[in-house]
Amino acid sequence: MAKKWPKGFQVVAVVPAWNEAESIKQVVEELRECKRQGLLAEIVVVSDGSTDKTAELAKKAGADKVITLKENQGKAMAYAKAVEYFSNKYALRQNFKTADRWMQKMDKTIVVSIDADIKNIKPEHIAKLVKPLLKLPSKEKTRRKWVNMVIGTRVRSGELLSYSPFNGERAIRLRSLQALKRNKKKWDAICSTGYGLETALNTFIPKAEFANAKFTLGRKAEAKHKPGYIGKDLRIIESYLETRKQIATRLRNVKRNIKEKKSKREWLYHMRMQEKQARELAKLKSQNQRKKRR
Repeated sequence: MAKKWPKGFQVVAVVPAWNEAESIKQVVEELRECKRQGLLAEIVVVSDGSTDKTAELAKKAGADKVITLKENQGKAMAYAKAVEYFSNKYALRQNFKTADRWMQKMDKTIVVSIDADIKNIKPEHIAKLVKPLLKLPSKEKTRRKWVNMVIGTRVRSGELLSYSPFNGERAIRLRSLQALKRNKKKWDAICSTGYGLETALNTFIPKAEFANAKFTLGRKAEAKHKPGYIGKDLRIIESYLETRKQIATRLRNVKRNIKEKKSKREWLYHMRMQEKQARELAKLKSQNQRKKRR
């Protein structure tokens, strides 16, 4: 049986799902077993505009919270909704007396994401994902040297597929996600990537490592992923590069808009100053004319 986490730590799980009625029940039930062993505090399923019974089956299976989106907006948006929920529930600033306690709470709250097409999730998988994040930096200056994200591995019918940065099974500190959420440019870039969530997280969250937590692909996922698909299938690399390009374009557009707004503000300020100077000059002229008349 897996041990509980050190004092103050809590782990929450999010399962983004789109039309996963075939597998969502098993995923939630296996996560419930992890919760019974004290490894998870909450299980949240986000139904991303599913047209089948994904949301209903997740509730029946025992998910603590099911967030239903009316339209399919992509995995990134589904994940963002879950992060927003966790932030409001566990890390509202007004609920903490000091900023230090608030930061500690976010450091000790870990968000584990699990794809809805994974099967045979075991407590040791969650334990291996979270373990590298249980160490906290002693000083704020050394934070960048510490691990902020852990990525799991995948197996297909017992065969190790890869240590791939594209795997959806990962654990991230809530503080790292909150930092992204506060940066509107980066957060908007992540939400706009659709199904390029993993690429966006790899881009913006520093210091990640792999964990030897071998998640097994479900039948639906096995049909999509053939043995050796990572590194051999150029479409994966093209998708990765395209997502990076989209993120870069999005950030450039935001910066351009900010620059245009700034130049517009400067122009308005300059015009106001000219009007003010003109009024002052007119006032001085009228005063001089009055003096001359006297």
